[in-house]
Amino acid sequence: MITRILYRMRRGPWLGQSFFLTGAAVLLVICFHQSPDIRAEEEKTAAGPAQPATTSVPDREVQYKGNLSPDWKVNWDRARELYREKKYREALVQYELLLSQKPSCDEARWEYVTLLIRRERWQQAGEQLEKLLAKDPDNIDYRFAMAEMNVKTGQTGPAVALYKKLYHTAAEKPAAVRALAGLIETLEMRREPEPVIYYLEKLIDLAPDDPQLRIKLAGLALESDQFDKARALLADLEGSMPEDLAILHLQAGLQQKLGNRDSEAGYRQQIIGIDPDDVEAHTMLLQYYREKENWAMSLRHLDVLLKKTPHDIARLEAAAELNIRLDRIDRALEYYDYILALQPGNRSVFRKKKEAQKILAEDLVVLVEHDGGQKLWQDLVNVTSDRTGVYREIASLLAEKGNTNELIEVMTLLCLEDPSDKITFAQLKTLLKKNGRVMELEDLLEKQQIRIQ
Repeated sequence: MITRILYRMRRGPWLGQSFFLTGAAVLLVICFHQSPDIRAEEEKTAAGPAQPATTSVPDREVQYKGNLSPDWKVNWDRARELYREKKYREALVQYELLLSQKPSCDEARWEYVTLLIRRERWQQAGEQLEKLLAKDPDNIDYRFAMAEMNVKTGQTGPAVALYKKLYHTAAEKPAAVRALAGLIETLEMRREPEPVIYYLEKLIDLAPDDPQLRIKLAGLALESDQFDKARALLADLEGSMPEDLAILHLQAGLQQKLGNRDSEAGYRQQIIGIDPDDVEAHTMLLQYYREKENWAMSLRHLDVLLKKTPHDIARLEAAAELNIRLDRIDRALEYYDYILALQPGNRSVFRKKKEAQKILAEDLVVLVEHDGGQKLWQDLVNVTSDRTGVYREIASLLAEKGNTNELIEVMTLLCLEDPSDKITFAQLKTLLKKNGRVMELEDLLEKQQIRIQ
């Protein structure tokens, strides 16, 4: 398939995931080059038929008919030998020496250019190409190479103009494909989606059976708000490739732009079925189920996201909130404690934690009123790690209700748990004296002393 040669996948400026053309950068290295004859003294050097390779440097020595090899041939053979040994720096030096001896040797200069390209010396390669084009302006390999040099040196305007000329003057399909590939890639670099769509459609005409080209076109149509074009392309693609992630992402993006939240959610679910860790899909579904007030499903997607970003404060707060909505106050308190461990000075979270403690206390105060505080105190350790925080809120509720006996029991447990809590102890001491329970006060002081020791 054409795209096995021309394209590779990468993220682009217009799509979350799209397919971008490598263009002339790939095809440049597989071109055939018919070498010109070289005349030295009165003899002729025949390079032989060109072979496809990753460079135009042939894997052989220069052929020379004569008894003695001239210096330029020795240097040329040495340049090729160094290249075969992957000593590219030394090979470049040898080519420079050769061209200083024989500046008219276009075959050697082309080999030098392709080696410069390999070493990504774009500026030097462009300068050498100008010399070659000055002598042979219609050479298609030189022209494609110059277009690529323009791209690599940031001269995208001249590159676009040259690729267009190569496309419109192409005598054969491979040259037209090659020109379109380079043109599309350069237009993408220039952030020109409309021309890209136009020329991509031309390329699809040359390769109608290539689905990757149509996927790319659908993505560009979507980014350009050409929804009818995108819908038609994606419907056809989805029919033949129902589990292709790129197509599903584009379908989800289309439904999002059209405001079809239910349809978008359906595609996001399909994406997760294939790629369970897709962050974009989980983020969308988190919000989707939140809007539906389906707190359990919303939390399920949030849990996946938190595994990837366990220190994300906003997501941790959202998890605490969702747990409160699900009446899982104990879990909410764990999230608030974790946030406060990360950000001890977060007053907003501290207030939210107090509110959660109060909610849990309101649910549990009835148990204290009926069964006493001791049993709940023992059981509460299995419910939340913030037992004292919850009991402080229970104490406040009991004080508001005027339940003195239960309040004394709860405050006693708090003082025994934390003998250094002077505020609670002072309140309890006053409460015991007021109610004539001096013996209990003395007993508390004794127990505290034992705990402190």
